[in-house]
Amino acid sequence: MPAVTGLIDTTTEIDRYPIHLSAGVQYTAYVFGQTMGGGTLTDPELAIVDAQGNVVNYTDNTWALGADPYVTFTAPATGNYELWVAGHGGVGTYHADVLVYQGPVSFGSFPGSEGLF
Repeated sequence: MPAVTGLIDTTTEIDRYPIHLSAGVQYTAYVFGQTMGGGTLTDPELAIVDAQGNVVNYTDNTWALGADPYVTFTAPATGNYELWVAGHGGVGTYHADVLVYQGPVSFGSFPGSEGLF
């Protein structure tokens, strides 16, 4: 499914997107806000959460993207997960996706839109 564009319109909002991951597969997740030109959200946060509500991976700022989070991780088990997106005390729009890892990404453009949503 294609990537998503969303809106955080309160400082306490968390947008949740269901995804299905396979054990041992490496994935890339990202949220592009203002820094990468994906929206107006100045400081997005990203979490991958399993079906029991456990945070499998969390990132806020990254060395490569500044305030926009980007992470590569390996799914610990096959099953249903969620991508959570929030604003670190801010509101605005964003572009997010979870993709099967294809190697290093050129940050001058968005990764492909062949995501898992």
